[in-house]
Amino acid sequence: MDQKARFTPKGIDVEFIGEDQKCIRKVLAGDVQLVYISPESLMCNAIYRNMLLSPVYKEKLVALVVDEAHCVKSWGDKFRLAYAHLGDIRSLLPSHVNVMALTATATHDTYGAVIQRLSMRDVVLIGCEPNRANISFAVEPKSDVEVFCSNVASGLRSLGTEYPKTVIF
Repeated sequence: MDQKARFTPKGIDVEFIGEDQKCIRKVLAGDVQLVYISPESLMCNAIYRNMLLSPVYKEKLVALVVDEAHCVKSWGDKFRLAYAHLGDIRSLLPSHVNVMALTATATHDTYGAVIQRLSMRDVVLIGCEPNRANISFAVEPKSDVEVFCSNVASGLRSLGTEYPKTVIF
């Protein structure tokens, strides 16, 4: 729903597959530019699998994008099995339809599993070093928690959004 809220003001017709029947009719008719759908809905509901076989989708579909693609391996093995079978959808798509897998947390082994399970061809891997110059961490034991929290609260009040991002465990 967050993604829909971001794209709609930009003039992109977006729908999230849920219970709204009007939305479902629009999606099935191919009247939506961007469709968000769960792996379970896509894999386990014949309506949506068959949707991909319809003439309108064969003509208009340009990409299948899997966000949080590391879940194909990490969740697909035991937790949400539909993730592991998303590659089966590839056989329903016209050959010109690209598959894109997005993740920020995959290991090299996970890359391989995602590529295999999504039946990806001619893969181009785009990655970047996770270390960022603007991110650092420090471990600072605090004996007086009340003083520390008071200092953080004071800094937030005076600097607002300019206060340095801080994670406290």
